[in-house]
Amino acid sequence: MTRVISKKIVRDIIEWDVVNWGKLVEQWEPYLNTGKQLTCLEIGGRRGGLSLLAALHGNKVVCSDLDGPEPRAVELHKAYQVDHLVQYQKINALEIPYNDHFDIVMLKSVLPSIGCFGGLQAINEAIAQIEKSLKRGGILLFAENLRGTRIHQFLRRRFTSWGSRVYYFEDDEIRDLLSNYTMAQYSKKGFLGALGRSEFQRSVLGKIDCYFDKIIPQESKYLVLGVAIK
Repeated sequence: MTRVISKKIVRDIIEWDVVNWGKLVEQWEPYLNTGKQLTCLEIGGRRGGLSLLAALHGNKVVCSDLDGPEPRAVELHKAYQVDHLVQYQKINALEIPYNDHFDIVMLKSVLPSIGCFGGLQAINEAIAQIEKSLKRGGILLFAENLRGTRIHQFLRRRFTSWGSRVYYFEDDEIRDLLSNYTMAQYSKKGFLGALGRSEFQRSVLGKIDCYFDKIIPQESKYLVLGVAIK
């Protein structure tokens, strides 16, 4: 099943800092649009954006969050007429009740929040649970926050209520987390986008990031997009 993912759909999927985070759509689509109906799980799918992306390609999706997705997720999927492909469940990423079940597990900006409650150990437990839930050859699609520069760290602490509590990754920690997978690859994105205080500002700054992507030092970027195969 092939669909053109428009800019509007990308905005509905990503919601925040769309230019930089929206790059995951192009990166992930080859894994979601295979011509077969895949079984997918979105972890931390509060508003169901990643579930929408998977369902638009005809896949079956479990849209999950710790307390269950918000009603807005159901409304979003109904608006795109894919709600018949989506189930809604309460799932704790540290206790995923599936074994060797999913073709795809997706998450976006989830692991750092898990780190609020147990640091890197809890994040490792979540990664192990995800691996357990995937079939052999199953794929983890992830988009997560990196530590970035001191400017990023300062602004997170200054302007967000969670900025001093969540766990932001260093590059080597990403490699270690994925060491049990047979293949893992990822890229880093974004420098200015996260500094915007409105979505308009983030959009303008994100476009500047795209223009200068090749010359921005990798260690200065704040976003990692990746794929890991079990």
